[in-house]
Amino acid sequence: MSKHKKAKSKNIFLLPLAVILVSGFAWATVGFVKDNTALAAGKMNAYKDANITLQYPQWKAVDISQSPFKDSLLAAVSDGNCAFMLITAQLPPGSTLKDFLLATVEEQSKQANMKFVTKTITDDHFELDVIVPAETGGNLRQYAYGVLGSNHYIYQLTFVSNEKAFNKACKASSKTSVKSVKLLNPPSEKADAQKLSEYFKSFALAKLAIGKTVAPPKTVPTKTTVFTSKDQFCTIAELKKDIPAGVLAAATYSIETQQYVSEKAVFPSVIKAGGSIGCGGQNDLPPGRYELKIYLDDVLAGVYPFTVKK
Repeated sequence: MSKHKKAKSKNIFLLPLAVILVSGFAWATVGFVKDNTALAAGKMNAYKDANITLQYPQWKAVDISQSPFKDSLLAAVSDGNCAFMLITAQLPPGSTLKDFLLATVEEQSKQANMKFVTKTITDDHFELDVIVPAETGGNLRQYAYGVLGSNHYIYQLTFVSNEKAFNKACKASSKTSVKSVKLLNPPSEKADAQKLSEYFKSFALAKLAIGKTVAPPKTVPTKTTVFTSKDQFCTIAELKKDIPAGVLAAATYSIETQQYVSEKAVFPSVIKAGGSIGCGGQNDLPPGRYELKIYLDDVLAGVYPFTVKK
């Protein structure tokens, strides 16, 4: 939590969490591959981080460089008939998944003529199956399943295809992927989300290669929950207001040994409102599963699980 630099403000919540934005559909169709002769029928890829493990189709990777949501995409593949996207973002501090998504769906429903096949939203997961007009004519059908992981991370699995082809092109794969979703590592302690939201709009773990220096916008850390000894351990935050000196503190906890590997340390300087990036030097933790615990005024405000690999 040192060497903080100002970063350009960015509202990470303006993402396709309900994935009903028309631009999201348009990008998915553009990303379809034409040659599917080399695709592995029925085979699955595995995705795993400190919060979740799941499987998704072993199709060809889609070029996401032109996607407006590329920073939020963990995976994007297509077999030429169905496209899959795995998306993550943080729920705004102090919000519930249900309230946030209901508001998001209502807002995005005003932008397109949508017909819901399924609309289920709870405080820990959601399922949205929707039909919308395609920009090129006809209709697209999109199925999205999402869960709320540790510390307000939302993970969403999305399958998109032509409406008429959906049952044949996407349905079997979507069922297999949804069935494979497993949340990992519930936090060792419950954090006070209201306390976090007093100062933070968002907070995330990130990494930067050793030897590099934070220099927004060209050189910024990559959000992650998986680190190696070749990484600097960083955080990316958006602050509502200044955090006075002595208010913010952090500690690192080993999930496996149930011991603190670094005791609570108070941040000695003021952190200004707005975007803030901090890198604390080379990661020297041994392989294992850990939590970064954030305190505000000695109140546990956030618990962020992460994994260190060899």
